[in-house]
Amino acid sequence: MALKDVLGQDRPIEILKKSLRADRLSHAYFFVGEEGIGKAFTAINLAKALNCDSSTSSLFNTEPPDTELVDTEPVEVEACDSCPSCIEIDKGIHPDVLYIKPEDNQIKIDQIRRAEERLALRALRGRRKVMIIDDAHMMNISSANALLKTLEEPTEGTIIILISSAPSLLPETILSRCQRLPFGLLRKEVIEDFLISKGLEKDEAYLTASLSDGRIGRALRREQVMTLEGRDDFLTLFNSVKEPFFNISPLTEGIAKGEEERLGEVFDWGEIWFRDIVVFKVTGNYDLLINQDKKKEIKDISERLSLNQLQDSFRVIYETAKFIKLRANKHLALDVMMIRLAETLVEN
Repeated sequence: MALKDVLGQDRPIEILKKSLRADRLSHAYFFVGEEGIGKAFTAINLAKALNCDSSTSSLFNTEPPDTELVDTEPVEVEACDSCPSCIEIDKGIHPDVLYIKPEDNQIKIDQIRRAEERLALRALRGRRKVMIIDDAHMMNISSANALLKTLEEPTEGTIIILISSAPSLLPETILSRCQRLPFGLLRKEVIEDFLISKGLEKDEAYLTASLSDGRIGRALRREQVMTLEGRDDFLTLFNSVKEPFFNISPLTEGIAKGEEERLGEVFDWGEIWFRDIVVFKVTGNYDLLINQDKKKEIKDISERLSLNQLQDSFRVIYETAKFIKLRANKHLALDVMMIRLAETLVEN
């Protein structure tokens, strides 16, 4: 796979390709956007394009692109995807491409220091050294400060790529030293067409794309994690909002103790559930619903609750999912979610 295989991110891909062709790459990039939309995939394939044994571009200049980039020559900047360099990068064993992700729920200073020691050396076999930091917002203060020094005094021939879905958690001193490339959610039709090209039947591809909420990563995982059991868990919580809190807490504790993917699935279904109710309340069109087997229940809820209540409830679900992804206490987060939903949904 190469940069051309990144789905639905035409703007950031075009910027990167123009920079590659003009040899005007920034020393640091910040790929920002929701999870599962291709940021890490793009970063890995950029590293492949920079180090591909078959590439025809020298790609040595790392000055920030401070002027408009113009394609003057049709230089090939795609990775061949089959040379030893591309294969090693795909396998995560290329000596000049470092991929850092959280360990024990954070990115630690030792991870940054080990990477910096390797970056200080000459490239062993590639043209460029690339450090990719996934979930960069998981850096603690010490690791962020260590990275800041590297960003202020970049090693020649090195490109740093930060990836995050929560930019507000990163220090401005870090963000200001990176070229920001925003990635957007994908259109449902793009995901549906891709799934059909991979062999899914049209009906299944439509359902999967609808459940993906614009995230290709979620679409590719759906068969593993998006099950009706996850919807049942969410609806059990939703229907328990009117219960006394001492009846609800054991229920949230049980769900919090489940597997992390299963808990994520509960929130995915929660967002989909409220999305369906809002869509039906606004349009009255059953054909637009994802939960086609719950039409009557969705209609009844849409008539009982105001649009503001539904939108506030969706926000509660979304924010709780974000907190848990940032490693908040799962049981406590679910309990707080239920309290907030009760305040939003239960009529006084």
